[in-house]
Amino acid sequence: MREPTRVYQFKLLLLAVAPPIWRSIQVPETYSFWDLHVALQDAMGWLDYHLHLFRVTKPVTGRSCRLVSRMTTHSRATSP
Repeated sequence: MREPTRVYQFKLLLLAVAPPIWRSIQVPETYSFWDLHVALQDAMGWLDYHLHLFRVTKPVTGRSCRLVSRMTTHSRATSP
């Protein structure tokens, strides 16, 4: 019998935008940062053209570090 896989829930929030634009996604614990990147792009309707940042807190020290994705100058408008 397989152990159940944990699921993590993330709130994605665009900063400095009014009204607030956000999404909530759930991903399995087995996702890599690449998988999380793809899930984020899909949730926001992006095609890998937007800068985004992961903030990760180290459990032992409580200090955070940042992982930044690449950015290009193109964007895609999506219909509601």
